[in-house]
Amino acid sequence: MQNRKLMQPDIRIATAADATDLAAIRAQCFNKSWDEKTFSDLFASPDIICLTIPNIAYALAQKIPPESELITIAVAPAHRRRGIAENLLQNLWQNLLQHGIHTIHLEVSENLIPAQNLYKKLGFQPIGRRTNYYGAGQDAILMRLERPL
Repeated sequence: MQNRKLMQPDIRIATAADATDLAAIRAQCFNKSWDEKTFSDLFASPDIICLTIPNIAYALAQKIPPESELITIAVAPAHRRRGIAENLLQNLWQNLLQHGIHTIHLEVSENLIPAQNLYKKLGFQPIGRRTNYYGAGQDAILMRLERPL
């Protein structure tokens, strides 16, 4: 990922108070939604970082210094194809770098070609595959972004 920060004035760090909004965004984007409690429970961990554009999108990662894992990212369907996911990921990367984290791991469905293309554009490299990760016949592509120390 390039070391530039795309500005999105509404991006901010999410807290447990945003759990209802995050659950509503996720419900629009995934078949397996998470409820408010799931998000609230995640925020109980100091290792969770979540950036949000309220009512529109979020990106949630777990810090495992010196690495991290992108757990989930979602952009409400009405707001897609506007660079929002890219902005969130750029800002998340900058935040993680400030915490001494230089690697991000993620899993993405082999069927989500637009998401894979975005990750590749940002510098993520495919490093493996998890067979049937999303169910029978639905593999996950493992990807990693590293910035040398």
